[in-house]
Amino acid sequence: MSLKDKLEIFLITFNRKKDLENTLRELFAEDSPVRDLDITILNNHSTDGTTELVDEYCQRYPNLKQIVHPINIGAGANTIRAYELAQKPYLWVLCDNDTYCWSSFAEIENAINNDCPFIFSVNFRYTDENKWSEFFQSANFISACIIKRSEIDSTSIINAYHNIDNCFPQLAIAAKMINEQKEFYSVSVSIVNWLPNTDSPTRSHDKKLTQNRRNWFLLWGYLRSTIFITDAKIRNSILKNCNLFTSNAFKTYIKELAYAKWNNLLTFKHIVDILFVLPLWNKIIFIFACLWVSLRLIPVKNLFYVIPNKDTWLEYFKAVNQQKKINKLVRTYKNQKVLLYGAGMFFDALNEYCDLSKFNICGLSDNKFAVEQVYKGYNVVPVNKISDLRPDVIILCVAEPKFVLPQLRYLKCPKVHVMKKCTLDTFFVL
Repeated sequence: MSLKDKLEIFLITFNRKKDLENTLRELFAEDSPVRDLDITILNNHSTDGTTELVDEYCQRYPNLKQIVHPINIGAGANTIRAYELAQKPYLWVLCDNDTYCWSSFAEIENAINNDCPFIFSVNFRYTDENKWSEFFQSANFISACIIKRSEIDSTSIINAYHNIDNCFPQLAIAAKMINEQKEFYSVSVSIVNWLPNTDSPTRSHDKKLTQNRRNWFLLWGYLRSTIFITDAKIRNSILKNCNLFTSNAFKTYIKELAYAKWNNLLTFKHIVDILFVLPLWNKIIFIFACLWVSLRLIPVKNLFYVIPNKDTWLEYFKAVNQQKKINKLVRTYKNQKVLLYGAGMFFDALNEYCDLSKFNICGLSDNKFAVEQVYKGYNVVPVNKISDLRPDVIILCVAEPKFVLPQLRYLKCPKVHVMKKCTLDTFFVL
């Protein structure tokens, strides 16, 4: 059997025409290894022209089809609909604002040929001690999960529907894999990269919906999703090692509580729900984190994770005198060929506030760029072309370098130094 007979892709979307167009362009690019696979768009009754866009692509690619729901059933139910519709041995649910680097896709094919039950399209490191906590944490990214269809039974589907309230239906499937101690595989270099989006589909401001849906935030939904793990020892290990986007649980608690408070999401119910599931020692850590955030003990420079828009980034750069830091980097890398990496909200604000012209900039790269073009006056270099450019140094213009560094290191570009000190600020470390 060929890969086309074994793997099918479902792409969930709602009112993100621009993001979806970029995603489709990458999926059907000449160098895309999935361009000939069967791809189904699950359109959650979009009203922004998404339907018409996908119709145009369907005319050009016969392996692409679109299912438009008569009403918006929500992102969670849309994900589960993919599980229900899948016909081939493996399914891969993608989101409409992902970007891709296909360098390790051969590993996906090998894992499928080896009948692996659960395959991650992202890279993560683990030891025997933290194996399942890293597994569960990585599975919270829906596009990271390639699942063998036979592993999705009626019980896991029912649990997935139950976990829509926590916005992580896929974690019900992940919990089943943990309960049954199934094998899994993680690629050496992440294929799918998530792009932050301020109009998150997981939260709604519709006052007719429940408070859980309106006031959802990551930590609360993630911790509550552990109820499906039957082994108390493994469940407590996952709860103790909760380090979502940080280095330890305490930093995670502060980050998430600050975010929830900043965006007026945090309620007393959230506090009670989280304390209910945490082990004793983590309860103490969490209470201390609550006090830390309530008393505003976090300096402004450590609040990058609650910055919601470009204007706030501009205020931040002014507060920390970012131009001074830029000038220091200019002196450090004088006469060296510099590649800027990152073209998101962080970069847009940085480029607007700071004078970057004193760098010897040879290009700008980001996973969202599949072809060469010009962006904000900079020549765009696709990630897979960085090694051809041979920059002397890569300066990361991103708020979360930890997700970029493994990919850049894998490229092994000559004369490229990818170091944390090359980031334009180190405030991402608490």
